[in-house]
Amino acid sequence: MPASDLLARVADGQRLNRIEIDALKESVRRLEGLESAGNLTDGSGGLHGNVFNGRQFSVLPHETGGMYSHNNDIQSVPKTTLTTVEFQDTNEGPHVQWSEGVILDFTNHSIKLASSPAGAIWYLSGMTNWGQAMAAGWSVGFIDSVSGRSVTTFYSVDGIGWFSSVLQTESPGSNWTMAVYHSEAANKDLDSAWFSATRLR
Repeated sequence: MPASDLLARVADGQRLNRIEIDALKESVRRLEGLESAGNLTDGSGGLHGNVFNGRQFSVLPHETGGMYSHNNDIQSVPKTTLTTVEFQDTNEGPHVQWSEGVILDFTNHSIKLASSPAGAIWYLSGMTNWGQAMAAGWSVGFIDSVSGRSVTTFYSVDGIGWFSSVLQTESPGSNWTMAVYHSEAANKDLDSAWFSATRLR
């Protein structure tokens, strides 16, 4: 029976059985849920300011940038040496780059979050492919040359790995690079790599 009919019976002084009372409670819960969801948006359809502690946030900032290289042995990486992954300043051949609101620094092979205030939240992602198994294991990470902060992960054998991290910047203008490290018996060549950053808030 529709909730409106149940309410009409209550208004007429009729008693409801247990099943009808439970059905009416469930209808009220659904209505309260819709009201709560309505508080997330403003009249224009954007997110309401109180969702993010009173700050306006109707459109994602979407500052983003990234670099990709794939050229079969793009870079030789010495053993037991933390090495910055190098990217080329070109969109030709196997190299791709894009930037909107961030600076791609090809001298230092980094992504500069130049306009990013302290406390901004970013999504960093990367991939490295050695093109072969790595018996001794290897690691990849992101390093901020401004604050000295780093985030790393370790891979045991596979020669390819994806890595991502959501982090809050500690200082304005963070400058992130991607670095790799391995403990193989000899130097190893990277086959391909990408590194990107996207601002979430």
